[in-house]
Amino acid sequence: MVNTLRNQVLALPIKGTASWLAFLLLLLNAPLAVYAANIDRAAQIEQLYLQSGIQDAIAQFPSILKEGVASSAAESEHSTRYTQQVTEIIERTIDVDDLGSQVKQHLNSKLSSEHVDSILAWLMSPLGQKVVKLETTAATMAGFEEMSAQTVTLQKQYKGTPREKLFENFDRATRTTEAALETAMAVQLALVGAFADAGQGAGMPDYAMLTEMVEANRFMTRGLIGQQVFTNYLYTYRTLNDDELKRYIRFAESPAGLRYFSALNEALRSALIAPSKEIGRSILQEALGDISVPPAE
Repeated sequence: MVNTLRNQVLALPIKGTASWLAFLLLLLNAPLAVYAANIDRAAQIEQLYLQSGIQDAIAQFPSILKEGVASSAAESEHSTRYTQQVTEIIERTIDVDDLGSQVKQHLNSKLSSEHVDSILAWLMSPLGQKVVKLETTAATMAGFEEMSAQTVTLQKQYKGTPREKLFENFDRATRTTEAALETAMAVQLALVGAFADAGQGAGMPDYAMLTEMVEANRFMTRGLIGQQVFTNYLYTYRTLNDDELKRYIRFAESPAGLRYFSALNEALRSALIAPSKEIGRSILQEALGDISVPPAE
């Protein structure tokens, strides 16, 4: 808008001091207009970040990650000491404020103001607010534990129902399973990359071998994630009626909705890479004891 206005002024004949002064004032004020636009844009992205519940979900991430480590350790032969070490690594590595800043920067680069306006209009609608509340509640540790306890019950309850059949439409629009799989693979590759870099000379497998192991499990990983996404879908939106869920899917299928979910999924995946590398490096450092391990790049 500012550049367009300046070009229009430059195309006009300047007659007399008054015209020149008006032109000069316009040029002097242009940077202020740009600054104000940047402030408005930052406020717009911040409003989206808060209104969508992204901030609340990111705040819960370290707790859920630590719970996942504890659950995995309980099913394996890892010691309590190992679990505690990994938990401490997560606590000092995951910075939710930094994750939030990265997500906002990504959203800012991928979403136009028109997109954000459309997304906010939906999020601030009665149904949008209801959906956000359900999603933020499900993202808490209490919600995660309740969902885990109800997995079998939920699957039996909704088997063969329209709600079960709507999942395919929901998942295709939001790309939840696809995004979760690619994020899981990216995080695992970041971890093994850190292992390979830090473990050189310590008898660790090289990066190519570790990558091959991760990729070999892609199909199994997708199955596990798909089941988790389906359970999360049944649990999170269980109080929505089918019409409300269809309206949510229509939003997700809209141009703004598609852009929003794509940008958000990319933002979260990108933000998790660096801490994943650091977690991998730190875990190996703990395992190798006094052997010097270079910091993650």
